[in-house]
Amino acid sequence: MSESAAADGPQYLALKRAAELIASEDAFLTADQMLERLKQAVFCGEFDAPVRERTKPGREYLRIAVVIPKCEMTEIERALKTRVTRYYEMNRDSIASVIYCEGGLPGEQGLLHQWIYDPAQRSEVFNHLTATPLSDFPETGRRMIGDIRISRTRIAKWLAINGYPAPPILRELGDIRLTIEGAATEIPETIIRKKEQGRPELPGWRIVREHIVILRDADPEKPYKVLAHEARQEALKHCDELDVPSENTILRRMKEILNN
Repeated sequence: MSESAAADGPQYLALKRAAELIASEDAFLTADQMLERLKQAVFCGEFDAPVRERTKPGREYLRIAVVIPKCEMTEIERALKTRVTRYYEMNRDSIASVIYCEGGLPGEQGLLHQWIYDPAQRSEVFNHLTATPLSDFPETGRRMIGDIRISRTRIAKWLAINGYPAPPILRELGDIRLTIEGAATEIPETIIRKKEQGRPELPGWRIVREHIVILRDADPEKPYKVLAHEARQEALKHCDELDVPSENTILRRMKEILNN
C-alpha cells in the first residue's frame, strides 16, 4: 500500500461518478446497476494490477480513502480534531480490509473477520461481497465503495473488454480512443505512430456473424439475447476472449448483422 496524493486528480474517477457517466451513455442501464457491476469487478479482482507489478508504487489502479493516525497528521490537522483521510493505492484485499474496519461490510462481523484475516479463507469473503447486492451493504460501505477512485485509463480498457459505452471523459485518453461501436479500446502502437484512421475488426466477428445467420435461419423466433450469447460462445471455441466482442456489443449490432 502506498500513498497517493493525486487520487482526486483528473486521471482518476470515483466509482459512483463513473457509474453515472457510463449509464448516461446507455438507455438500458441505470447508474445503480452500473455501480453494482463496478463493485462486483472490484471484489472479483478485475481492477487489480498483475501480481508481478504489485510491489512497484503507482501500479495499483484503485485508490481508497484511509483515516490516518494522529502521528501522521500535520499540526493544523491535529488542531482541528477531525478525522483526516488520505488516498492510498490498494488491491481488493486491502480495500475489503479497510471497509471492514469501518463497519462497512454486510454480514456477521466475527465471520467476516475470520475470512478477511485468514488467507486460506479469503476467497470466501470475495465470493460473499461479489454476490451481495450493494443495497444490502451498510450505508458506510456503500459510501466508501462509491468513493473508491479508479484510474481512468484502466476503466476505459475495462469498458472495452466488457462492451460498455465510454462517456466523453473516458475517450482519447493517451493510448485509449473510442471505437465505432462506442466502446473504448487500446490503440495499437503502430496506429499511434502512423496516426492511421480506423482499426482492424476483432477476429471473432466473422464467426459471430456467420453463426447468428445460421441460428436465425434455424429458428427465426429465437430472441436476440440468445443469438448473441450462442454466437459468442461459438466464437470463443476458435478465438481468444480478447478477440471476441462482448454480448452487449453483439446485441447493439444485431439488426445490422441480420439486415446484411
